[in-house]
Amino acid sequence: MVFVMRGVDVANCRGFSVPDLPRPVVAVNGQDAPTGGTFTLMHELVQVALRQGGICTPLVGIGGTPTEVFCNAVAGATLVPRDALFAHPGVSASSSVTDAVVAQAASTFRTSREVIWRRLLTLGRISQSVYRETRAELHASAVAKARSTGHGPPPAVLAVSDLDRPLVRPVVEGYHQEILTGSDVADYLGVRWKHIPQQKK
Repeated sequence: MVFVMRGVDVANCRGFSVPDLPRPVVAVNGQDAPTGGTFTLMHELVQVALRQGGICTPLVGIGGTPTEVFCNAVAGATLVPRDALFAHPGVSASSSVTDAVVAQAASTFRTSREVIWRRLLTLGRISQSVYRETRAELHASAVAKARSTGHGPPPAVLAVSDLDRPLVRPVVEGYHQEILTGSDVADYLGVRWKHIPQQKK
């Protein structure tokens, strides 16, 4: 089961996993950027596969236990395959990788710049000191952005997740049949009307 955490500062926790059978649990922080959340999700899925749960803190990856390092490596290799990364313009041709090149690669692979820097470290293209310095800057920027703008699923999606589809469906159908008003729908689902996607006419 996969959950999205709310009300948790991304500076304290990016995700966690509980590998207990028959229904292992993975949770990602809804405050995190989608690209960061994707990496955390992959990391925690590896934790579940290893039957080792844990909490993913922002500092994991600058060292950490061998298991954490392994999970990071698998997540990175899944999202950014080695051959595809080295085939990317600038990564294979440049003797020194710049942040601009990393940003282009992150856009191509639809992941964060941190993941690209991590892969470059794992693949021996940059040093540990370069990675540490760069990651510290990226982390500070990401936390500040998450706190100011917020991320995560839209309110309507969270409402469906919280209430379950069988409970939401009659409310939506009632609105389409003009039995319920938009205000009624917002009240029943616990969201503002402006957050409910409107049908195109």
